[in-house]
Amino acid sequence: MEKRLNSNHLKLIAILAILQINKYRGNLSKQMISMMGWVMIYAIVSFFFVSKAYGVICLGVILVYPFLRMYNGERGKAKWLKWFFYIYYPLHLIILGILRIYLYGADVSLLL
Repeated sequence: MEKRLNSNHLKLIAILAILQINKYRGNLSKQMISMMGWVMIYAIVSFFFVSKAYGVICLGVILVYPFLRMYNGERGKAKWLKWFFYIYYPLHLIILGILRIYLYGADVSLLL
């Protein structure tokens, strides 16, 4: 049986990562290195105490770095993209919620 870790402990790691990113504001390389350090800690703790699959999936955050490097500080030219994401984000959450209810029922204990 796997050990369970209180989710509040894992949230603390996210807060520390945000503070570290703020510390290196303006220096993307240092921000990413410090964030990856916290992500690694989070992934290792998750791997051993929460779920091995979740710990491995957490490492997917590393895939964000190349996209952040491509950002040049300018606003995008596609105005329609803003509205696409305004609609897409809540819509996909509604669809996932309906799918969860369909698969698991309306049991609230699954959310805790």
